[in-house]
Amino acid sequence: MERALIERKVRGERSRWVNAGILLAVVALLGVLFIASDSGGQDGSSDTKNWDLPALGSEGRVRLQDFRGEPVVLNFFASWCGPCEFELPHFSAISKELEGRIIFVGVNTQDGGRGLEMARRFEIDHWPLAKDIGAAENDLHQALGGFGMPLTAFYNEKGEVLDVASGALSEPALRKRLADLYDV
Repeated sequence: MERALIERKVRGERSRWVNAGILLAVVALLGVLFIASDSGGQDGSSDTKNWDLPALGSEGRVRLQDFRGEPVVLNFFASWCGPCEFELPHFSAISKELEGRIIFVGVNTQDGGRGLEMARRFEIDHWPLAKDIGAAENDLHQALGGFGMPLTAFYNEKGEVLDVASGALSEPALRKRLADLYDV
């Protein structure tokens, strides 16, 4: 009986060491991913300042250079994204309030083709809408440090990234960011 108790303790210790090793490996991997995403985002090495994306639902293009001279809020969304559904009504309402002062651009990414339907449902279909074209050419979401969805990048009138927000923004959080960055 005592031997069985000792064997259980030894197995428990091994299990703790294995769990600690796995946890350490996960933390190290997340650190590497964070460093990789941070180094690719805003130094100009990736195309966060000169993006040129295919339009969503049409043959045109959506290019940052077309908005030079105006601040731009670039919001990534996907039809499967619950947090996107939370924030898009706020983005829609605020974009209508600030029309003519800030350009809102929507980028449908990591999606299976229902992005235009989502844009119509949340009344952001009056925005310039694009689709992220993926890692093979220029994955803008990833270049901006995107780790999940949604992601919002704030550009000044020179086309420089001022800030990037990962995750859903509530209405008060979006209004505060806009006030801090654009004085609106």
